[in-house]
Amino acid sequence: MKAKIFTNDFNRIIAATKGFVSKNDTRKLYKFIRLEFHSADSSVTAVAVDGYRLSVEHAVCECDEDFVAYINADTKLPRSAEASVEVANGETIIRCGDHIYGCRMMDGEFLDWENVLPKDDPTFRFGVNGEYLLSALQAAKVSCGKSFKQPVVLEFRGELTPVILRTNKDDIKMVLPVRIRGGTLMKTTPRRDSFAATTDDRYSDKVCPACGYGIRRDEATARDQNGKICHADCIREENDE
Repeated sequence: MKAKIFTNDFNRIIAATKGFVSKNDTRKLYKFIRLEFHSADSSVTAVAVDGYRLSVEHAVCECDEDFVAYINADTKLPRSAEASVEVANGETIIRCGDHIYGCRMMDGEFLDWENVLPKDDPTFRFGVNGEYLLSALQAAKVSCGKSFKQPVVLEFRGELTPVILRTNKDDIKMVLPVRIRGGTLMKTTPRRDSFAATTDDRYSDKVCPACGYGIRRDEATARDQNGKICHADCIREENDE
């Protein structure tokens, strides 16, 4: 059981999951990151869980068969190199250049994470700029006295309405959404339905990919409520589609 992976990919999936490992000894396996290697599609899945949160990350690799390995969450390999991962004699062994990393496999049962994921379709999908959401959560923590002893309440009213983060009755943080079209996040600030074009059948359903304004059918331009035409780059991007 052996796999090869580019170290930049390895470090990325570990960095994206290590914050989700458990910090207590109740379930010892939860203190490690689980690596699931799949030969059919040449991929590896990194999974970390602590009983309250779950992180799943994927990367491309080369492997000769399906197998599972566990590694320490603080494992970090040299950049821009190739590493091999194998399981032998009850131990995960990673070789990268002159470096060797090892982790003894623990006994126990790991979460069947695929079966705990919701199977039904979501009520709606909500797109948001990750940096804006993170800054709102950080500000909410300050609002709570720099400690999340009480839950932060997230209020959703629809896929095109702002999300409200509420730390108490009066203190709020608000983040505007971005439109999701065909699985791609589209920039829509301001939102199209805040413009006069909303009730005007001269406008198509298309949205300018650069600014989010509605696109007129006849002129292929976009205007806000004040009649201002979008800049040339917006029009050019729409014509290029």
